[in-house]
Amino acid sequence: MWGRHPCRTAWLLIALAACGTRKAANPAPRFQALSLLAGRLGGRGNLDGVGAAARFGRPAGLAFDGAGHLFVADAASHTVREITLATGAVTTLAGSAGHAGSADGTRASARFDAPCGLAYDGAGQLYVSDDDYNDDTVRRIAVATGVVTTLAGASYETSHEAISFAEGVGAAARFDGPQGLALDGRGHLYVADPGNRSIRQITLATGAVTTLAGSTGHPSSLDGIGTAAGFRAPGALTYSDGSLFALDGPDLRRIVLATRAVTTLGRYTDAAGMVADGTGHLFVTEAGTTYPAPRPARVWQVDLPSGASRVLAALPDVDVRSLGLAMHDGRLDIADQSGAVRELTLATGAMTTLAGGPAAAGSVDGKGSAAAFNAPGGLARDGAGNVYLADSDNHVVRKIDAATGEVATLAGLPGVAGDADGTGHAARFRTPNDVAFAEGALYVTDSGNNEIRRIAVDTGAVTTFAGVSRTPDGRVGSDDGRGRQARFWGPAGLAYDGAGHLYVADDGNLVVRRIDLATAEVHTIAGSATPPGDLASPISPGYRDGVGGFAELNHPRGLAYDGAGHLFLADTGSCTVRKIGVDTWLGRVGVVTVQTFAGKAHYCDHRDGAGGDAHFLNPERLAYDGAGGLYVTGMADETIRRIDLASAVVTTVAGAVGSRGVAPGLLPASLNQPAGLVFAPGPTLFVSDSAENAVLQLR
Repeated sequence: MWGRHPCRTAWLLIALAACGTRKAANPAPRFQALSLLAGRLGGRGNLDGVGAAARFGRPAGLAFDGAGHLFVADAASHTVREITLATGAVTTLAGSAGHAGSADGTRASARFDAPCGLAYDGAGQLYVSDDDYNDDTVRRIAVATGVVTTLAGASYETSHEAISFAEGVGAAARFDGPQGLALDGRGHLYVADPGNRSIRQITLATGAVTTLAGSTGHPSSLDGIGTAAGFRAPGALTYSDGSLFALDGPDLRRIVLATRAVTTLGRYTDAAGMVADGTGHLFVTEAGTTYPAPRPARVWQVDLPSGASRVLAALPDVDVRSLGLAMHDGRLDIADQSGAVRELTLATGAMTTLAGGPAAAGSVDGKGSAAAFNAPGGLARDGAGNVYLADSDNHVVRKIDAATGEVATLAGLPGVAGDADGTGHAARFRTPNDVAFAEGALYVTDSGNNEIRRIAVDTGAVTTFAGVSRTPDGRVGSDDGRGRQARFWGPAGLAYDGAGHLYVADDGNLVVRRIDLATAEVHTIAGSATPPGDLASPISPGYRDGVGGFAELNHPRGLAYDGAGHLFLADTGSCTVRKIGVDTWLGRVGVVTVQTFAGKAHYCDHRDGAGGDAHFLNPERLAYDGAGGLYVTGMADETIRRIDLASAVVTTVAGAVGSRGVAPGLLPASLNQPAGLVFAPGPTLFVSDSAENAVLQLR
């Protein structure tokens, strides 16, 4: 019976493996704290903290309360934040980081989708435009209590209506992407409504919404009276001395409130934000350009009586593609879209960072925080204590002395992508993804070139071990074969089994491959790739446990080998961790079983538990600790989790769902897109953080 029905035998083995008795959980390493090994922290996130320790997702609108507090609409974090200027302390005033929605409530119980514009009335009320596909509303926050209410407009989730324009009172009104806000001090709030190409007016006492100027229809820059005037897509708004000023595409427009007359005052390239100082001046930020010639962002000063304007300051390395500007005490506060709130002292031109900080991307060799990376990925370690890193967006492979934190570039030329064998800087990579140390050499998935590269670590000499950048007809492939006869498509994770085999998660082909290091022979062992010559109709990602090519994978990424004949796979698209028995069928190499070990297919969220009761949110990378524990990074949920291989119990080790940004300290601490993992004695777990361009360590 067994000889006649090999498939039945294999399926029985799968069932026995899946239904076997769970063993007791192994004790997990007692990691206590997260610290920085190398690189520079900074980037987008949502952490409260002081100064540079805080993180912003995408700071947009700003408003000053006149009493030492600056409010920030943090669009990507779905929150409104508050900076105490005297200390630089950042706290969340309302909303919950990482939780989008449209719900009134108090502080963290309230929900925003993409808070954008802000206006403060001087009497404790902060107004917020909530601009998102499903939430076109104007909200009000009582600053003292944090109570959030909806002043006008309605979200789709509450109204279930796709109406994008309507005048009316409160929830009966409709907006289409409200952005800039301005108060006139006479009981009216004005809203830039770019989707409706108009400026709207809200009477605060009643919530009644009317159109002040512009009208829905074709975009134009026509001057005129009220609804006879035309707008393209008004964004930033500010009020000064009886007039509203609006940035409308490249144009600076003026609306005299007494007459509703609209005129065009000037034109700026990529105007982003605007604020009036109350003494007859406007300040306008203009985004930087790269074509036809590089130019940094700039601040313009406009004299309102004369209309004359001049460049007040250049803003190198500042991204001002937003409407966030505020004035206080001779200083201009600027929302930097890269993740910081900056401050420009007008009298001196000095620029400082109030809170947060942009991602510190770069390619600098050095020790500890003197080093710089750019989207670091997979990690590997040799027997001498050196850690190797695929520095993906720098197109290089780096070496870190784990004892000293000294970083050096092993191979490739920083910032230069290519495909060339050679030694050290003479070699070229294109977005290296993962690394694995095997038999005295370092192997690299060179994802952009669809190749597996080999580096002699003592000399830095790089050779192409398997695959070729493109097939003769210019396309990728899936062929098995020896060395450069084989084809890959976006190879991602690597794992070495200690017995002469290197495993490759071939993401684009939706398969796992095995390479014999002695012969460079490549075999597909799990999943079904697009047949050679049929790349115009690629196989779609799927999900199915099974034997060899009958199994279906959904974007295989991370791999780890447990030393006992089992390969573990982070199947990112299905949100599961799969177990591949590489020698499970009567001891014969080449027939493998694939089963889901932890997580539930397509239940893509975060939940600890055992086996299928646990949920993952797009697991990315894996590492085996040598003592019964498999560790998983989740770039989407900012955590590191442990799976006990004896019991399949999943627990969260570091990071917290919804808390985005690296905050070293006692666990759980906080992470920001953790990527690669590798273990060292101690135990120590090294972690590359792709968003903050750093290598961290858990001890």
